[in-house]
Amino acid sequence: MNKKQWILLLVILVIATILRFIQLGETPQGFYRDESALGYNAYSLMETGKDEFGKKWPILFRSFNDFKTPIYTYLLIPMYKVFGMTAWSTRVLSAAMGVIGIWFCFLLIKNISKSINLALISALFLAISPWHLIFSRTSYETNVAFTFFVISLWSFYKFKQNNKFLIIAAIMAALSFLTYHSERVIVPLVFLVLFLNENKSIFSRKNLKITIIALTLGFILILPTLRLMTTPGFLSRLNSLSILSKNVKQPWAYDENLTGFKSKVFNNNLLLQIREFSSLYTSYFSPRYLFGLGDPEPRTSYPDLAPLLFWQLPFLIIGLIWFFSKTKKESHKLKFLLVTIMLISPIPASITRDPFSSTRALPLVLPLSILVASGIYTFLNKYKKIGIMILVCLILWSLGKIYLSVFKFNDYFRGRAWQNGVEKMIAKIESENLPIMIDNRGDIYSQILFFTGANPKEYQKNNFEVSEHDYYTNMNRNKVKKINNITIKSLDWGKDTQIEQILVGDALAISDTQIKEHCLTKVFEIKDLNDKVLFAGLKTNPKLKKEKGMCF
Repeated sequence: MNKKQWILLLVILVIATILRFIQLGETPQGFYRDESALGYNAYSLMETGKDEFGKKWPILFRSFNDFKTPIYTYLLIPMYKVFGMTAWSTRVLSAAMGVIGIWFCFLLIKNISKSINLALISALFLAISPWHLIFSRTSYETNVAFTFFVISLWSFYKFKQNNKFLIIAAIMAALSFLTYHSERVIVPLVFLVLFLNENKSIFSRKNLKITIIALTLGFILILPTLRLMTTPGFLSRLNSLSILSKNVKQPWAYDENLTGFKSKVFNNNLLLQIREFSSLYTSYFSPRYLFGLGDPEPRTSYPDLAPLLFWQLPFLIIGLIWFFSKTKKESHKLKFLLVTIMLISPIPASITRDPFSSTRALPLVLPLSILVASGIYTFLNKYKKIGIMILVCLILWSLGKIYLSVFKFNDYFRGRAWQNGVEKMIAKIESENLPIMIDNRGDIYSQILFFTGANPKEYQKNNFEVSEHDYYTNMNRNKVKKINNITIKSLDWGKDTQIEQILVGDALAISDTQIKEHCLTKVFEIKDLNDKVLFAGLKTNPKLKKEKGMCF
């Protein structure tokens, strides 16, 4: 690499770092329940060696109605030892891994294609990718899994220079497998294809011993998880989300009006599942979703930003033309990797019932970014200085659009989706001497644990749910949580207003009619940027209610 290329790489990494770290603890406003669950369980393990349910060092983490993968939580423990438990220190792990992923994306493409410029452009597009950015700025396991996946691919392609890199590849692949649910499908399939393609080198006499060691280490790392494969805990997400789930009584496109032979043919369960899978699978290659609609889930997309920037579409087309054209032998290896990742990445996402899930298909961002980069690379080779000027203008425009969407519009339009206001609500109730009863709409108890810094030992003692023996098998839940003087459960207007306490709920749980009917006194309100009530704190007046019956 020459001096200019080193400077450009540094600039790309600085841009990536700024986009991922600036206002990391403040935006998105709110700290969603999954983030706080990851964080509090790490804190509980750090303090007691047990998670919130009293389980010692779980293989999978029991959480709400499903089980979370363990790696993100365990990696948070050293972060908390250094920085303490905050929203920033919980998200900083993902932000750092996002930047590391961009660095290894550069190394991977440089190693395979032997083109430093193509590697630089690919890293640049990943750095400003809305798809990659949103998962780097929040506590999503998928982003950490993606980084481990990229490192494993880079290590795999380095083994011809030094066969010991196969051990690193196996360890990183195993960590990716353990970090997010989708990688349980993507990682084994991708490496199966790569192993078959490179079998002569990998299983040669020279590399056989290292290959066996690498495979053994990888298997040992994932073995504890594999042993849980038949438990309800391991299968919880599959049963709740999959189109193959037994809980799905009637597949998509089932026609109740058909009878007899027509029903047997057109309502055939297998055919309908294949049809649904095909429809979902192809959506991940649809320009309408990639450059237009994007992910419909408000926490996995930014306002007015699709997974890929719309101006990248023509360069993606040019990249596809490059892909199918006759090129040097050096590009064949890169093309093979792109095809493998593109075909496999959407599979786990397509098994779920969501029309387009950028979370579950995050590895797809890698080949798409490389294809766009290939189109730009071809464009710059032809138009040179004019092409560079156009690209710089497009990058600057994109950074402006990303700034507005990520740091301005997202909090304004998507704050409620991130369950904002809980931290401010906690600050209000901590000064109250009366018992507090909080409506558990949206399972916000994990956020209350997080922001109160509740003592893990006391919480485990007062909130028994299941025994350690039944941890992965008993799916029953404790619907009432107790944290110091706070009780978290569903509001019962008959009983809860007969006790002198403070009731806390959102605008859906508490209305003006209920305030008047039950003689409640407003103590505080927490509002969002739109001046709409997020939470209200109301003091009960049981004596007044008993005297008047109703306070209209």
